[in-house]
Amino acid sequence: MNRVIYISGPITGHPDGNRESFKVVCAELKAKGLFVRNPHEFCSDIPEGSDWEIYMRRCIVKLMECTDLILLPGWQKSKGAWIEARLAKELGITVHPTLKLFENSIDQQQEQSA
Repeated sequence: MNRVIYISGPITGHPDGNRESFKVVCAELKAKGLFVRNPHEFCSDIPEGSDWEIYMRRCIVKLMECTDLILLPGWQKSKGAWIEARLAKELGITVHPTLKLFENSIDQQQEQSA
C-alpha cells in the first residue's frame, strides 16, 4: 500500500501563510518518493481572502485520501491543525507529531522488512 502523507500546521496569522515550512517538508518527503498532500498546493485555486471554512472543507477532503499526517511546529496554536489531527486520529490515520518521528517510523519499518 502506498503511503500518502498530509502536512498539517499553522497557516492563518503567519507571514505568507507559513508556506516555507510546508514547502520544505513537502520537498523532503517527495524526495523520498512519498505521495504528499500540502494544503498550499491543493488550495492554490481558492481565491485569497476566502473564508477559513472553504479552505478547511477542501483540507478535510484531501486528508481522507491519506494514510499519515505530519504536524508542523506550532500546530497546537492552529484551530485547523487541531481539527485535522483529531479527525485523523479518530479515523485511524497515523498522526506523527514531528517530521523526525515520521522518518524514524519509516526507518524502523524498513529495518523490519529487511
